[in-house]
Amino acid sequence: MELLLYPLTFVVGLFVGATGIGGVALAPAMDAWMGVSTGTAVAIAMASFVASGAVGTLTYQLRGAIEWRQVPMLAGAVIVSAFAGALTLQLIPNAWLRLGLGTLMMLSGLRVLAGTRKAARHDAGTASVRPLSLAAVGIVTGWGSAITASGGPLILLPILLLMKVRIRTAVGFCQVVQVPIGLAASLGNHITGLLDLSRAVPIALILGAGTAAGALIGNTCRRGYCARRLPWRWLSPVSFMSAE
Repeated sequence: MELLLYPLTFVVGLFVGATGIGGVALAPAMDAWMGVSTGTAVAIAMASFVASGAVGTLTYQLRGAIEWRQVPMLAGAVIVSAFAGALTLQLIPNAWLRLGLGTLMMLSGLRVLAGTRKAARHDAGTASVRPLSLAAVGIVTGWGSAITASGGPLILLPILLLMKVRIRTAVGFCQVVQVPIGLAASLGNHITGLLDLSRAVPIALILGAGTAAGALIGNTCRRGYCARRLPWRWLSPVSFMSAE
């Protein structure tokens, strides 16, 4: 069953590259098919998001969609909180982690189906966020991502949109934030012994390749259209299999 994880990882990368979300499917799949604890599955997924985040950051930088002057405050906050979250991951029972992962995955699919039609109203929002507000958002995003393997965008994007941040700016932040979150969480998971690097490296490479391919797909169609049309029903069963 573990071999099935590699093509699924590439497909997840396609979703991440084309729509900006989808990485939350990784940890439930590894929990179901890799034969590791839920905590280890989360740790491997967090490490792999460094690759997808790097690809996403490069793609959005080429589009000029990243507000770099605000990145240091956000990155500093997520580094501290993601590291702390990783240290607490081993204290959370597997059953709770599975419930959280399954819930987040279903919410992610529902957000794609219901939210993309509303994205246009945020195009005229602000391109800047007050430093203290950005730090607070970063703390919530880093800790939440580290214990749920959501990578960052699933938590960060809705918060930024509620703060009336321009969607182009918000998505740029979401791409950049995956790298510091992944690195900080991986350090914490390595310290606690949850991170299996021999499994994380190939997953990260495949996810990065899929993200790059997905970015090319995303450039050929409107992002909202891709998000609505990609078959989320193919991924959603993973959340139920992880509970078996």
